[in-house]
Amino acid sequence: MHPWDEPTAPMERVHIDFAGTFMNMYFLVLVDAYSRWPEIHIVKNMTAETTINVLRKIFACFGLPYVLVSDNAQTFTCYEFKKFMQENGIIQKFSAPYHPATNGLAERYVQTFKQALRALKGNDKEKELSKFLLHYRKTPHATTGVSPAYLMFNRELRTRLDLLAKPRNTLEDKSDFHPKRKFQVGERVECRDYIHGEKWEFGKIIKCLGKLHYLVNMDDGLEWRRHVNQIRGIGNDTPMVSSRRDQCSEPWEPYLFMHQDQINKDPIDNHKNQIDTDLPEDNSSTPVEVRDPEFLSCTPSIDPILRRSKRNVKPHERLNL
Repeated sequence: MHPWDEPTAPMERVHIDFAGTFMNMYFLVLVDAYSRWPEIHIVKNMTAETTINVLRKIFACFGLPYVLVSDNAQTFTCYEFKKFMQENGIIQKFSAPYHPATNGLAERYVQTFKQALRALKGNDKEKELSKFLLHYRKTPHATTGVSPAYLMFNRELRTRLDLLAKPRNTLEDKSDFHPKRKFQVGERVECRDYIHGEKWEFGKIIKCLGKLHYLVNMDDGLEWRRHVNQIRGIGNDTPMVSSRRDQCSEPWEPYLFMHQDQINKDPIDNHKNQIDTDLPEDNSSTPVEVRDPEFLSCTPSIDPILRRSKRNVKPHERLNL
C-alpha cells in the first residue's frame, strides 16, 4: 500500500471511489483517512455532475477536505470535476494507472461494503445500507482501536444496544438558574388569553412543567400551558368566576334565575301568567296589544331608515308622429 502521511485531524485527506454496477445500482464511496468514517451514497450514474452534487452534501456536513485521492476514472479527471476541486481549494491526487493500492483505503472499503450488503436480507437497499453504516461507524476499527464516530465527533453514536445499558440521567438540570417568580400547585392565578376578547382569565396551578412552565386549570374547565411571564398571582381568596364568553345573552337571563317551583309548573300556565303580569293596571277602554315576550326581545329597537333616491328625474320626451 502507498505510504501516505498519517493525518492528524478529520477531513485532512479523503479517498473516493465508485462501486458498481452492483445489484443494478451505483454506489459512491468516500472514506476519511483519519477516522475511517465511511460515506456511501446510492447514485443513478457515475457522471461528474452527480458526483459533485453528492460531494456538496457531504462537505456541507463535515467541511471541505484538504486532499482528495481518487483513481484515474473519467469522472475525476474531467474539466468540470477539476474545476470544482480548484474552486473549493481541495488538492486532487490520483493513483498510478493499474495500481489500485495507491487508493487502497477506498478500494478496501468498497470490498467490505459489497460483502456486507450481500449478507444483508431485505429488498429495501437504502434501509439496509443505513443499518450497515450505523453499526460500522460505531464499531471500533482494527487500525485505530476506536470507532470512526468517536474520532470524527469525539463521542459514540447511540444505537439500540445502548437501551440495554443502565440509563443515565442526561436530562438532569444542573444549572444554578432560579426564576424570580415561582408559583405553587393550587395557587390562584390569572393567565394571558391570546384568543378571546378578554386579555386575562382566572385559573389555578395544577402542575409544574419545569422551572418556567406551568399547567393551569382555568375556571371554565380548560387546561392551559403557560410560561411564567404569562402568569400573574391574584391571591387564593379570589372567588372562582365563570368565563364571560360562556354566559348567555340578555333575553335569556330572566329564565336562568327562575325558581324551581316555577320551572316544574305547566309551561302553558307559566306563559299565561307572564302575559297577565305584563298587562297594564289601567282598565281604560283603550285596546292594548299583547305580544309574546320572545317576540318583543327579538324586535329591533330602531326603525329602519328609508333610503330615497335624490336624483333629478326628467320627464320622457316622446316623439309626436
